[in-house]
Amino acid sequence: MMNTLRILTSICLLYTLNSCSNASSKELSDVTYFNTIDTAEAYRPMFHYTPKQNWMNDPNGMFYSDGKYHLYYQYYPEGNQWGPMHWGHSSSHDLYNWTEHDIAIYPDSVLGYIFSGSMVIDSNNLSGLGTKQNPPLIAMYTHHQSETELQYQSISYSLDGGMTFSPYEGNPVISNPGLKDFRDPKIVWDGRQWISVLTVGQAVSFYASQDLLHWEKLSEFQHPLGSQTGVWECPELLFFEDGNTKAILIVSVGDQSPNGGSGTQYFTGKWDGTKFVSNQEDLKWLDYGRDNYAGVTWHNAPLNNDKKLFIGWMSNWKYATKVPTYKWRSSMTIPRIVECIHHGEHDYLVQKPHPNLKNLRKNQHPIQPVNTLNGSNTMEWLFDGGQDWSITFSSDAGDTLNIYNTADSVFIDRSLCGKVTFDESFAQIQSAPKRKIQNQSVRLIMDVTSIELFCEDGLTTMTSLIFPNEAFNVATTEGIEGTIYDY
Repeated sequence: MMNTLRILTSICLLYTLNSCSNASSKELSDVTYFNTIDTAEAYRPMFHYTPKQNWMNDPNGMFYSDGKYHLYYQYYPEGNQWGPMHWGHSSSHDLYNWTEHDIAIYPDSVLGYIFSGSMVIDSNNLSGLGTKQNPPLIAMYTHHQSETELQYQSISYSLDGGMTFSPYEGNPVISNPGLKDFRDPKIVWDGRQWISVLTVGQAVSFYASQDLLHWEKLSEFQHPLGSQTGVWECPELLFFEDGNTKAILIVSVGDQSPNGGSGTQYFTGKWDGTKFVSNQEDLKWLDYGRDNYAGVTWHNAPLNNDKKLFIGWMSNWKYATKVPTYKWRSSMTIPRIVECIHHGEHDYLVQKPHPNLKNLRKNQHPIQPVNTLNGSNTMEWLFDGGQDWSITFSSDAGDTLNIYNTADSVFIDRSLCGKVTFDESFAQIQSAPKRKIQNQSVRLIMDVTSIELFCEDGLTTMTSLIFPNEAFNVATTEGIEGTIYDY
C-alpha cells in the first residue's frame, strides 16, 4: 500500500500532465497511476486516446492529410454521461500522441443532435463547395430530431483542414423514408461512385452519388446470420485489393455480441456497384472481447490498398455510463491495421497494432515463470504459446487478472480484478474461439486499464477493460516463451 504522501504526490503529478494522452511516453511512465483512492485521473491510459474531460463514444469522420491523422468522435461537452451529441476533434502525427481541438460540429437547433458519420476529401471539388485549389472536406452524419425521433443524413464542409465546418444549406441530403433507425452514414469510393452505407433497423442500405450532395438509393442488405436482437449501427463497406477486390461489410450491434452487450459483426462477400451479396455460412465477429464497438477506418490513410487503418470505441453499452472514471469517460482502442486473409475455405479479417506502437517500447525482458513488472500497467507481451498456456497478473492489493488458452479457445477472466461490481455483467469470463492450430503467436497490449489481445497472428482478437485497485507487480506464466516490453 502507498502511504498518504505518495498518494498526494501522485495526484499532483497527474493534474499537471496534459490529460489528453499527448504527453510523451517518458513523462507518462514516470507517473504512478494507481493508489488506494480513485482520483479523477487514476485510470487514464498512457497511449490510448481519451478526451480531456466529459463523455465520448463512437469514432467518427477520421481522415489523413498532410502528415496528420484526424479523429472525430461523439462527444458531450457538459458531463460524463451521454447527452446531446457533438463532434469532438483531435489530431496526431503518430496515432499515439494526440492534440485535442475545439468542438468541430455542433447540434442544429432545427434538425437536432449530431450522431455518427464519416468524412472524405472531395479532391476534385465535385460538390462545388470549395475550389480545385482548396478542395473541401465533406462530413456526412445523422441528424437526430429529439422531438420527432426522426433521423436524417446531412453534410457539413470544411475549407480549413477540418478545424471548422459550415452546414450545407440543402440539408438534409437524404430524407428519412419513414424509419425509426436510419443512421450512421459511412462514405466510400467504389471506383465509379461515392457510396454511403447506412443502417436501417437490422439491415443496411446503400446510396450512391457523384457529387456528395445528391443521393440515390441502390439496395438493401440483410442476412439470416446477422444479429436479430440488437440494433445495427456504424456500418462500413471495405474493399481490399490484392489482385482481386474483396468486399467486407462490418456492422456494429447494440446487444447480443458473443460475450454480451455491444459488438461488431462482419460479412464477407462481393459488391457489384449496386448491391452487396454474402454467402458466408457462419457469423463472424471483429473482436470477441466486450470492449471494442462502433469501429470504422480512416479515409485516405497512407497504406496499400490491401490494408485499412481502424479504431474502435473501447467500451460496452452494458456499462459504459457506469465505469469508474469520472472526469472523463471512455477511451478508443489502439489504432489497428486490418487486412483480409483467406484461411481454410473462408475469408477473415485480421488485426494488428499500428507499427508506430513499437516506438513506445523501452526495456525488454524474457518471459519467465515468475515476472516482476514495472508497476505502471503499461507493457507489451509477445510470445508463442502452445495448446495450453496461461498468464496471471497480480498485485499487492489482491487483484488478479487471468488470461489463458485451451486447445480451442482463449479466455480473459477479470472477475477478481479490482472494481467489478458497478455492473452485474462486468465480471463474467470472456472467451473467443481459435481458428488455427499451427500458428499460436500472441501479442498482448496492456495500458493502465485495458487489455488488447491479438492471437493467431491477429485472426482472433479480444479487447477488455480492467479497473484494478493497484498496478500489477507480478505475472506468473505457464507454457509460453517470449518477450515483455515495458512502455
